[in-house]
Amino acid sequence: MKYHLSGINLNVNASLDKQYYTEGETAHLTINVQSPNPNPQALFARVNYKGYENQQALTLNGSQTLTFDIPLAQITGEKLFYGIYHESGRSIHLNSLYIYKAGDTITITTDKQVYNPAEIVNVVISSQQSALSGTMTLTGPEYSDTFAFLETALKSFTLPSVMTAGTYSIIANLTEADGTSYTETHSIDISGIQVKVLECKNDKGKYASSDTITTDFTISSNTTMPATLKAWIVDPEGKYTSAGESSINLLSSESLLFTDNYSLLTVVSGIHRLVYGIYSGDLLLVSGSEAFDVGDAVLLGISSDKPDYPTNTEAVNITVSMFGTVDADLELQLDGTTVKTETVSLNGFSSLNSELENIQPGAHILKAILSVGGLQSTKETSFIYGSNLPDLIGRVSVEPSAISEDNKLNITATVTNQGKFPATETALALSQLPQLLRII
Repeated sequence: MKYHLSGINLNVNASLDKQYYTEGETAHLTINVQSPNPNPQALFARVNYKGYENQQALTLNGSQTLTFDIPLAQITGEKLFYGIYHESGRSIHLNSLYIYKAGDTITITTDKQVYNPAEIVNVVISSQQSALSGTMTLTGPEYSDTFAFLETALKSFTLPSVMTAGTYSIIANLTEADGTSYTETHSIDISGIQVKVLECKNDKGKYASSDTITTDFTISSNTTMPATLKAWIVDPEGKYTSAGESSINLLSSESLLFTDNYSLLTVVSGIHRLVYGIYSGDLLLVSGSEAFDVGDAVLLGISSDKPDYPTNTEAVNITVSMFGTVDADLELQLDGTTVKTETVSLNGFSSLNSELENIQPGAHILKAILSVGGLQSTKETSFIYGSNLPDLIGRVSVEPSAISEDNKLNITATVTNQGKFPATETALALSQLPQLLRII
């Protein structure tokens, strides 16, 4: 059921007295408020910028103009926010303006701060130093131009006809003849396509491994247009599986209510996500995700009591954290080899402590696999065992020029200890290669 609401209708225009400023100056903001309502309306305007906040009350009867003087102790690129509010405090109109800072070497200005798609952007690039020249590259949304620059330049380009709403950058890069370069950035806003998913809701919070997920979407758009809704299912290990795509028609007059079904096929238990994106061709308009659970048991983590064991005589104690409501099979693997298996009975959060034996010195990867009902949950960690032990590396080198006149070959053997402690007395043995050595 649709209905009409006769609320407060305002037309608000705001402007600054200059296109750019230097720190220490004062920006003068003018706000003009108009309303077709013949009855007086008690309102107030509020302005906020980098620690400065001020408000002025007004009784609007037709049209009224307000001015604010904003000190610019710092200009950091953040926006000046202003709004018109009802006397009760409810906001009626909220907006913002850029306060641009003059560049140290180059300053970029545009004829507007906000553009529509397919509009022409007129750009003025001016130098803050006399006789500044060189080769300049100017880039913008789907635009790039390289030209000779001398103190000032006027450029214009046309914006793409299809763009998402947001902030875009115009960048000027100047390189002088001696190689010195300067870069300046100027931000503009594009009043393009703006799509929002107001709600994404699955029919359940927990599914079996081969269930069908029914998802309801509530989508708003400022543009009436066809689009494509694509979806993927992401398992706890980060693997993406396409769940399908559907054609939808976005509406600017009202929110779109859309329902789709997605087939779930997974062998991993735990928190999954339904990831979705709404596209116009290859252009992503909006994206999001909705989480859901799969299975009755999941691994929360695995850890060793220390990440580094200096000697090869210490015990490695591990802790496995789990959550579930059923009996499950737990397998522990060290560097891909199974070292322990057992059945665990889960009833909520639980942990299992175990000790590893007969560990060889070196870096190791410890992995836990929890299996139940054809689903698996995995976690892994790593540790170093015997980090303070000697670590000997041998290298043999042969140089043909080292052959003596009596046909003897000089061989150099080098042994390096890359461990942290000296090695005990060590034997070095050289074995003759089983093949003939031929010197050419």
